[in-house]
Amino acid sequence: MKKIAQNASDEEVDVVFEKVMNLKKRLGVMEFQPIEIPSFDWESHSQLQKALAESYVSVISGNINPAELHSLAEAGKLGYREYFTTETNHFIKQLDFSFSPIDQAEKVILAVFVPSHKPLNQFGMDQSVLEGIKELAKSKPCILIHFGNPLALKHLGELEDLEAVICGYQGFEEVQGVVAKTLQGL
Repeated sequence: MKKIAQNASDEEVDVVFEKVMNLKKRLGVMEFQPIEIPSFDWESHSQLQKALAESYVSVISGNINPAELHSLAEAGKLGYREYFTTETNHFIKQLDFSFSPIDQAEKVILAVFVPSHKPLNQFGMDQSVLEGIKELAKSKPCILIHFGNPLALKHLGELEDLEAVICGYQGFEEVQGVVAKTLQGL
């Protein structure tokens, strides 16, 4: 402001000011125009996510036998453990199975929610946890449910050590629901 006052007369400032104001008026900048904020159609978005998930969720290794899983759950011989998540997820809520402690289970469902889509630091997966997953897969028949970047599978051990692997590719609720239905044969 001081520079303008030093280098321009009041008349020159008034002329430039008028030009700027006239331009703003011509462009409608000075008129109040309420902005309409579009609403996002979450229901349609969810339906699309579900339709896509039904197309891409896949059993990439082994076979899933829903009848056997139901039978094991009823007999108290099906275990469940999830990794890299701290909150109750949609997946466990969708499973209609009763789970027993891992040491009493004949078969275990391992749900891995890969923390990062980027490969840095093993996709954000702690090495000691990965070692625990590998050991469990070697000690009992396990079905791995992989929610995340499929490139992270290489950090989870040999696929041959797992009875089956289902790849969900991402952890959206709709994907979790499709995977749960796949396990239950729905």
